[in-house]
Amino acid sequence: PIGGPANLSRICKKVKLFFSDNRFSSDFYVLDFDAFDILLGGDWLKMHEVVISCKTQTVSLVDDFGNPLVIQCHMPQ
Repeated sequence: PIGGPANLSRICKKVKLFFSDNRFSSDFYVLDFDAFDILLGGDWLKMHEVVISCKTQTVSLVDDFGNPLVIQCHMPQ
């Protein structure tokens, strides 16, 4: 999607993302993408034990404190 090499020289350390009452921390590289606000890579997915279920349309993960979070996805009408 980026059409070439990405510059990984700019990084934001210890960024805290909040979803509901859950906190998810990580370091993020600053990329020059217009189409995306944030990209979550394999390291972040592994750290937060992310499980994506297409069958149940859910995303399960754990926050920085080990609290589980299940997000139910809904298709637009």
